[in-house]
Amino acid sequence: MKSSDQLVPDGESAFARLRAELRKCERTLQMRMSELEAAERHIAELEGKLLKLKQYRGELKLLKEQKRTLQKSPERRIGQVLLAPYRVPETLLKEIWKKLLPSRASEAAAAASEYHNWLERHRATTGELKKMRQETLTFALQPLVSIITPVFNTPVEWLRECIESVLAQTYEKWELILIDDHSTDPETLRCLAELAASDSRIILTKDEKRRGISAASNRGLAVAKGDWVAFLDHDDLLEPDALFQNVKWLQDHPDADLIYSDEDKLTERGFDSPIFKPDWSPDYFLTCNYVCHLTLIRRELVERMGGFRSEFDGAQDYDLFLRITEQTNRIDHVPRVLYH
Repeated sequence: MKSSDQLVPDGESAFARLRAELRKCERTLQMRMSELEAAERHIAELEGKLLKLKQYRGELKLLKEQKRTLQKSPERRIGQVLLAPYRVPETLLKEIWKKLLPSRASEAAAAASEYHNWLERHRATTGELKKMRQETLTFALQPLVSIITPVFNTPVEWLRECIESVLAQTYEKWELILIDDHSTDPETLRCLAELAASDSRIILTKDEKRRGISAASNRGLAVAKGDWVAFLDHDDLLEPDALFQNVKWLQDHPDADLIYSDEDKLTERGFDSPIFKPDWSPDYFLTCNYVCHLTLIRRELVERMGGFRSEFDGAQDYDLFLRITEQTNRIDHVPRVLYH
C-alpha cells in the first residue's frame, strides 16, 4: 500500500501520460481527417472526369451514327463519282512521297530493330534448346513449377501465343493454371476449352463472377501443386528456356526463395524496350518494382504471406514482393531476357 504522498505524484504522472496520449490521438485524427478531405477532393475530381467521359462517349456515338448516315446517302455516292478523276493525281503523289521519303514509322522500326537483332543473336538457338532438354534429365533438383495465368476476355491470337510459349518450354515439369475471371467473349471461352483439352498439364478453373486479378491469382495458388510458382500475364510470352534457366540456377542455389530475370516489350515491330536489371538491390526495389517478370517464388512463402491482396489490384505483384522481402533476402537474379 502506498501513502498519500506517494499516490499524488503517481496520479499526476498518469494524468500527464493520458494527456500526452490524447494529444497524440488528436494529431492522428487531424492527419486522418486531412487525408480523408484530400481523398474526397480526388474522388470529386474523378467523378467530374467520368461525367465528361460519358458526355464525350455520347457525342462520339452520335458522330458515328451521323457518319454512317452520310456514308449511305445518295449525295455522297454522286460526289464520289464526280470527284474520282481529280483523286488520281493525289493518289500518285502519295505513292511518290512514300518512295522518296521514309516515314516516321519506318524510322522507328529501324531503331527498334537494333535491340531485336541483338536479342536474336543472344537468345538460345534450336541446337542449344535441344541440348537443354537433355540437360534437364540430369538435374538433381527437378521441382514442379506452377505457372499461374488469370484470363479475362483475352484476344484469342494473343492467348494462343501465350500458351504456346509455355508448351515450348525445354524444362517440361510444369503445370499451367488458367483462371478464367468470368470472361464473356465467346471466342475466348471457346479457346480456353480447346487449350485445356490439348495438354494434361493445362488446368482450367473458372469464377462465377469477376473478382479481379488478385482474387483470380489466389484461386490459382489454391489449385497449384508445385513447390515453385511463376506468374505469366495472359498476353505475354516466355522464352523457350525460361523455366530451364531458373531451375538450372536452383541446382547451384537451392536455398533461393525468389528468382527473377530480365524482360522486354513485345510490339508490332518486334522486341523492344529491354529492361536489363541489376542483381538484388533492396534500396532500388523500394523506389520501383524492377523485379516484375519473370519471377519464380517458393509457393510456401507466397502462401505464408497470404497471397495477393485485392485492394492493391494493379500493383498486386509489388505489394506481394515487398512483403516477401521482409521475410527473406535470398533473392537471386538470372541475367537473361526470358520474358516478353
